Amino acid sequence: MNTISRHLTARSVFAILLATSGFLIGDTQKLLAQENLATIEQLGDNNSVGVDQIGQANLADVIQAGNALNLSAVQAGQGNSLIASQDDGEEPSELSTGSIEVIQEGDGNEIEVTQTGVSAALVSQVGDENQLDFIQTGLDHSASVTQEGNLNLSAISQQGSAHTISVAQTGDSNTTTATQDGIAHSALIAQTGSSNSVILSQVD
Repeated sequence: MNTISRHLTARSVFAILLATSGFLIGDTQKLLAQENLATIEQLGDNNSVGVDQIGQANLADVIQAGNALNLSAVQAGQGNSLIASQDDGEEPSELSTGSIEVIQEGDGNEIEVTQTGVSAALVSQVGDENQLDFIQTGLDHSASVTQEGNLNLSAISQQGSAHTISVAQTGDSNTTTATQDGIAHSALIAQTGSSNSVILSQVD
């Protein structure tokens, strides 16, 4: 059984999430007035979603299709956006579950994550107007992306199986573009300072 029933309205989902996060139902109207929005759709069995929105005008749009998929997100600030999609692909995997964990602290940050297959992603944005576009297709990928500062950009694509990537951006206006395609590639990228640029491609 999924932890949240599918096809709930945004208002109903938000109320349930607040209730399960320690808020009183009576407090939901006050917090909804801050114009945060969460829409969640789950198809399958044993999926789990937890979304905590603190601030104003934050958006979380989550779709999970498959079994044993987990997503956890915390958004604190104003105007942050998370669009996340997971599909287990119905293929055997070494991982027991697919997972996405997201932390956004600041204003105007944007994350778009798509996982097809069973993989794991950990994403953190601290600052303002950071942007991440992230796609994992295949099985058993692992990714960690940390952005601390303002106006940082990461675009990451992993296709195939068993890739690992870690990206850390500390500063302002740094750019990372990374592509891994094939089997078992590994990448570690660290940017400290401002206006740094990395373009990485590893393809079998």
